[in-house]
Amino acid sequence: MAELSSGNRSRNINKQIILSFILKFFSMGLGFLVIPKTLSVLGTNQYGIWLTILSVVSWIVSFDVGIGNGLRNKLTEALAFNDYELSCKYISTGYFALASIGAIIIVVISVIIPFINWNEVFNTNQIGNAVLQKTMFVISIAVIINFIVSIVDQVMNAFQLPAFTNLTSILHSSFFILSLTFLKIDHDLFAITKIYSLCLLCSSLIVTFLFYNIKKEYLPRIKWIDISKAKDILKLGGAFFIIQIATIFMFSMSNMLIIQLLTAQDVSVYNVTFRLFSILTLGFSIIVTPFWSAFTEAYKKSDFIWIRKALYKLHVLLLITTIGALLLVVLHQFVLDLWLGKGKINPGFGVSSLIALYSIILNWSNIYSHFLNGVGQLKMQTIVAIIQGILVIPICLLCTDILKMGLIGIIVGMIACLLPFAILGPIATYKILKTYS
Repeated sequence: MAELSSGNRSRNINKQIILSFILKFFSMGLGFLVIPKTLSVLGTNQYGIWLTILSVVSWIVSFDVGIGNGLRNKLTEALAFNDYELSCKYISTGYFALASIGAIIIVVISVIIPFINWNEVFNTNQIGNAVLQKTMFVISIAVIINFIVSIVDQVMNAFQLPAFTNLTSILHSSFFILSLTFLKIDHDLFAITKIYSLCLLCSSLIVTFLFYNIKKEYLPRIKWIDISKAKDILKLGGAFFIIQIATIFMFSMSNMLIIQLLTAQDVSVYNVTFRLFSILTLGFSIIVTPFWSAFTEAYKKSDFIWIRKALYKLHVLLLITTIGALLLVVLHQFVLDLWLGKGKINPGFGVSSLIALYSIILNWSNIYSHFLNGVGQLKMQTIVAIIQGILVIPICLLCTDILKMGLIGIIVGMIACLLPFAILGPIATYKILKTYS
């Protein structure tokens, strides 16, 4: 990859944003079709359990010990200076390291899954423990294999081609919807799990094949595996790992807390409303994602004028999405009725308003996390992430169980956990920029 000048970097980002919007439009559209389809097949209660299962297995992704993000930054640096050999070593070593970790995790979960009472974990007697056990085993294995294969997304990010990472979700949702449409499944959680897992793996393998068919010279090879490069990736990835596992823990614990403290139906209300407002966070993410690797490259080349201009543009975008969030609060029930059917999900004004606030704070924080991630300044983020992971359960318990705030308490707890970085992120960012101004 040739070095990008300031102008070329901006043009590439604009191109990736346009492509991302096109691909994400299809991805989001399919994602919104998946929800009512799965909801109609499983019913409200089983759908809530299914969402909680997906939250639990999402923790597996964090066990890459930061290899994905570490590879992204290191590969971006190598590509920025056209170091082909170093780039190949990082890619091949990244796959090798992740496959090694994946193999260990498969052995561990194969041992522990049979000894867990999954009925207690998911607070349900509607589905037998044997079925839940098989479900957890199949979905866990699929997610582990997928998190090895899908490292291609981080490789594409390093090549500053983030738009194409949307292809996986487009294919996955398409395959899943077609399967649910043409296969006769009724309230069968295990059948849904098998179909979901197969669709997940097929979509990632197809995207991997397409990318390396274009970039044949970067195809992972045994001869390029270099353990010393694994140390480089892990050294940077270690901080990413702590941030990643704390973040995933915080977000996934919301579903677990809801199903334990409230009901599976509340999980459905919470997740569907979040999905509605994710229009704003996903839209913002489409635009901010290409900036991560661009910030890495610009920082390495000391192009701080471009960095300041980029941050200004992201703040203008934040203002636009904030107005959109306020508008969606007013129209949320109309949109939900139109989408799922009248009265199917009714979160209320309080829940929707707080989720809108959560979305605004998350978008604000993502501006600064992408900059700090890009330049490898992770110490403050690591400390804040650990604090968030420690506090999420007691704060949510306080609001929901002790103060009796119900579902609103979970959202208040999540917002409270976002605030430290929302304050400290901008301070750290402008401290860096001031040093080099």
